[in-house]
Amino acid sequence: MKHTPIIKNIMVYNKAGFENAFNSLVVLQNQAESYIETAFKQNSLIPDEGKSLMKSWLQLVKNTQESARHALLNNHERIKSFMDSMTS
Repeated sequence: MKHTPIIKNIMVYNKAGFENAFNSLVVLQNQAESYIETAFKQNSLIPDEGKSLMKSWLQLVKNTQESARHALLNNHERIKSFMDSMTS
């Protein structure tokens, strides 16, 4: 009995779940970034050095999220091509 169709279905489900969770994370990240930018604009007590540090930290978080997303999607493609080669 071949288990490949079952594994493919599991991978499709896993990928969809990851994409939904990642999109939710991006929405939360954008809201947090908007809140932080608004708070920094309205607060004159925070030095420019602190503002630039927070901006670079937010950019680092975005880059890390995208890097993780690309790595996981890349691995999904590898598994998909492996499964396709097994059925051929």
